[in-house]
Amino acid sequence: MEQLSPTSWPTEPHPVGKSLCHWFPPASIEPFNHVIRALPENPTYVEFGTFLGAGTTLKALRLRDDLQALCLDHWGITGTSAARWNPRGAKNGRHLCDFMVGKGTALQHCQNNLWAYRDRVKLFKGSTTHRTVDILANQGIQPDCVLLDDDHSYEGFMPRLFRCRYRWPNAVIICDDHTSSWPGVVKGVKEALARGFYTKEELYQVGPRMVAFKRDKTDG
Repeated sequence: MEQLSPTSWPTEPHPVGKSLCHWFPPASIEPFNHVIRALPENPTYVEFGTFLGAGTTLKALRLRDDLQALCLDHWGITGTSAARWNPRGAKNGRHLCDFMVGKGTALQHCQNNLWAYRDRVKLFKGSTTHRTVDILANQGIQPDCVLLDDDHSYEGFMPRLFRCRYRWPNAVIICDDHTSSWPGVVKGVKEALARGFYTKEELYQVGPRMVAFKRDKTDG
């Protein structure tokens, strides 16, 4: 049976400067916090698309000291490619942070940013598809909350949402970047409703760019 193994943590932080780049808008912080606060005791939080871990990942870990985070990303993005989308936290003072000028990899900066929480964080490096949901579920992982924030194309997003709905029916599924800039996510959410994955009553807004699904009941 195919399995995923987490990336090992280094014995000490990487020798690169602080780089807290992210795309988590301030208006989404409190609605996201509300979702995390409402999770049951000792929650498992699975994140597809962690980047440098400086946005939703850090928020969730800081908010709940009983939360375990499983973070999946290819960590192939560079400062040059990230600059196209103007990340927050790109500067330390007047100067670009180390990540933005090519010092250190995305994974190295992510590990540094999450260093204080490494006993509660597992990082899984590699490309993900909808099959990744099945692999994790087959390994016994049953999250209380899932954030979908990696492949924003309809072809990538929709199968992930479908598998999350049926493999993890009790979980809150947060869909990031539900905006006109990412039509694949918008189309996928509409289709999830049209095909009966969820009802309109099970869909709610999490700030200006996120929506979440939470089933009122499970499939027995």
